[in-house]
Amino acid sequence: MSLLQELREAHALTEREIELRDYLLNHPEQVQRMSCRQLGEATYTSAATVTRFCKKFDCAGWPDFKLRFVSDLKCGFQREDGEAVRLS
Repeated sequence: MSLLQELREAHALTEREIELRDYLLNHPEQVQRMSCRQLGEATYTSAATVTRFCKKFDCAGWPDFKLRFVSDLKCGFQREDGEAVRLS
């Protein structure tokens, strides 16, 4: 299963993790250039929260998560609002 699909289907998330997930799914173009700290700032969480979130999806941390996330995006992605996103 792709990471993007896992994110969309995740149910056992805390309020902060839901905010992180929603940000990732609604701003996929920005995520590829963000550091763990920048993502934390954008979602009003901490870098530690971002790292714990990544580990919930079987990633070693933010770099591993971001690599999987961007790789999935390169295959194509449709946001919740229906807009197609494709990274080159």
